[in-house]
Amino acid sequence: MGLTLDLSNTLYIADWYNNRVQAWLLGASTGITVAGDSSGVSGSTANYLNMPSDVAVDSNGNVYVSDTLNNRVQFWAKSASSGTTIAGL
Repeated sequence: MGLTLDLSNTLYIADWYNNRVQAWLLGASTGITVAGDSSGVSGSTANYLNMPSDVAVDSNGNVYVSDTLNNRVQFWAKSASSGTTIAGL
């Protein structure tokens, strides 16, 4: 499970078993799904992930995900509902 913090101390978690990336605001009791499907379903289309292992966030709030079992790196623009493959298959 990969973790990172953005400039506002929001914690991003690559949630391997639930096939998503969640953002946790400081003091929040639940996370917000920012990449992948919030139901935890895996897949290989642009709006799904399959066992994400790491995550990075840039200064604009864009999310980069190591989508392990899809053999790709997905770029999710801030507030996007699907990602774009920037490396891999």
